[in-house]
Formats: sequence, structure tokens, C-alpha cells
Amino acid sequence: MIGAILTPVLGFIFDSLVGKGVVVAAGLMALIGAFSITRHYEQRGAEKAVAKMERIADAKVKSARRARHSVLSVPVERLRDPYLRDE
Repeated sequence: MIGAILTPVLGFIFDSLVGKGVVVAAGLMALIGAFSITRHYEQRGAEKAVAKMERIADAKVKSARRARHSVLSVPVERLRDPYLRDE
């Protein structure tokens, strides 16, 4: 019953120039929406990767500061070895 009513109406809409324009516009909107969603999640993944790299870099900076601080009290003569190139 509903199909018998909708078939001529939908046929008229899709056969007319306005109907075809509506279909094309809907398709473009769907493509733009899919692109924007994809872009959002790619950007979000990139932000997570950058945050992870920054956390790792901060940990390495802290470790380097601890190592630098640990040798401040050691005399310079004890820090020299046979491979020193600054002489």
C-alpha cells in the first residue's frame, strides 16, 4: 500500500532536475562529512602520538639531569678516562 503511493512520488522526484540536484547535493554532503570525520580522527591520532613523544622526551631530560647532577660532586680527575679527547 505504502509502496504503491511512494513509487510514483519518488519516481517523479528522481526523474526531475531538482530531484537529481538533491541527490547530488546529498552525495556531496555525505562525502564532505566522511572526509571531515576521517580528518578529525587522523588529527586526534597525531596529537596522541606527539603527546607520547613529548612524555618520552621529558623522561629522558629528567634522566639526563639526574645523571648530570650525580657527577657534580665527583672531582674532575676521577671523570677522565683513557678515551678522553679534550686534551
